[in-house]
Amino acid sequence: EEAAAQTEVFFIHQGLEYQFAAYFRAYLDARRDLVRSRIARGDGDHPFLFVSRGNDRNAGYSCAGNPYSLSAFKQAWGRALDRVEKAYQVVIPRGKMHGTTPHALRHSYGKLLESAGAPQKAIQKAMHHRHIVMN
Repeated sequence: EEAAAQTEVFFIHQGLEYQFAAYFRAYLDARRDLVRSRIARGDGDHPFLFVSRGNDRNAGYSCAGNPYSLSAFKQAWGRALDRVEKAYQVVIPRGKMHGTTPHALRHSYGKLLESAGAPQKAIQKAMHHRHIVMN
């Protein structure tokens, strides 16, 4: 059996914590099955969280269980923003300048913790920063 990696996550609202935990457990179950199919093909295991579930359309072979490439993750992020736009009938400006990149989520999380009054040490730990830097 594989060893579980750990990290701490801080939630502002307990209901969000429960919802995230349920979705995350379901994702980890699906990820485990996808990585098992990768191993069955003769490829090794890997520690990456985000994995593919389909086929490489260009090469014509299964890439289920393979780590997401950065470009695949960015495409998935764009599709997620598209779904939010459609569901809420809004236009979400895209790009670093607008704070809508995947990395911007990290900064938003830190700012949310700060605005909720979380202790600086807790924010530092949640952000995995060596030093407390508050903007």
